[in-house]
Amino acid sequence: MYKDVFLQIPADIKQTLATEAGIVLDDFDPFASNFVAADVQKNIIFATSGGLQINCAQEILDHGSDVDNIKYKFKGFADVGSTTCTISGTAVAISPEKFDYLLSASTKEVSETDETVSIVKPSVKLTEESFKELWYVIPYNDDKGFIAVKFSNALCTSGFNWTSSKGGKVTSAFTYEAYADESNPEEVPMTIYVKRDKDTEVVDPTPDGSEGS
Repeated sequence: MYKDVFLQIPADIKQTLATEAGIVLDDFDPFASNFVAADVQKNIIFATSGGLQINCAQEILDHGSDVDNIKYKFKGFADVGSTTCTISGTAVAISPEKFDYLLSASTKEVSETDETVSIVKPSVKLTEESFKELWYVIPYNDDKGFIAVKFSNALCTSGFNWTSSKGGKVTSAFTYEAYADESNPEEVPMTIYVKRDKDTEVVDPTPDGSEGS
């Protein structure tokens, strides 16, 4: 009797599955009325292998933990300390124009003597160009929608990290961390967009843990 009640699956499970590995883009408009595959392809930063890991870890502080005579954790003493938003994975193919995405700080130019040669140099100084806008997009809602995650001010914290193997492909493990803007320190630099058949929902992990848009 209870198996029929407590061993069910959600009625809308097919509509709420996110499928495949997804892609990493340098530009995306979640509110576009239509998407052209060729246009989206131009914004792919690199091909990946093994899927991607998206994480937004919020440190929870307990201001009552060191107060005498408080035996339990009370929600009134809880607060969000810091929020760390990252995207990581393994790149297996990257265009010459995007090699600077594999470094935290770098300079990029085209050779004056041979325009087919791109020159990327690691740098000791971060600039505004070091912080990228990244998008992670994956099919959703039985392929009738998508989930898009925007990382603002994303910095490559893993550095240039190539691994080669005999008879295999060169791989590059990467991690990007999104940084808040000092002009708006209360805004978490990550936003999740959930697109269904007709509506687009915006989920923004605000510092207090609530949902904002």
